[in-house]
Amino acid sequence: MASLRSFLEPLLPFFVVYLAVIAVEGSVLAYRRRRGRRDMSGYEWQETTNNVASWITAMVAWIPIHVATYVASYALWQYRVIDLGTGVVGWLVAALAWDFSFYWQHRAEHEIRVLWAGHVTHHSGERFNYSTSPRQSWTPWTGPLFYAGWALAGV
Repeated sequence: MASLRSFLEPLLPFFVVYLAVIAVEGSVLAYRRRRGRRDMSGYEWQETTNNVASWITAMVAWIPIHVATYVASYALWQYRVIDLGTGVVGWLVAALAWDFSFYWQHRAEHEIRVLWAGHVTHHSGERFNYSTSPRQSWTPWTGPLFYAGWALAGV
């Protein structure tokens, strides 16, 4: 339990900011609706609660997937072609590699039916507001396939 707490504790300030932004957005939309803007759908608090719960549980559910990615990366690291180090070049390549892998993983989750079945949670909100964006799947199990291979390139 202590390791889970050490994992989640640094995220607490971001969670507080996230909830504050939801409250501000909800207040602004409610105000605009009261002023006659009928195009402002606002928040359904039951859906918002579901979105936040989905985000929190996804973060916990992803722990084994991140561990698997780390283990696979660690195993592949001994076969690396180059070691980019910890300097600016290494970090720049790592950032670009992460973005590249994120794009292809996300695209695969849209294109391949079995992956879409897990990813659809992210797109299933009734309304699009700030609470919908972190509505995530609990099963992004393809992570090790898309990220671990970068260890071979020295990332």
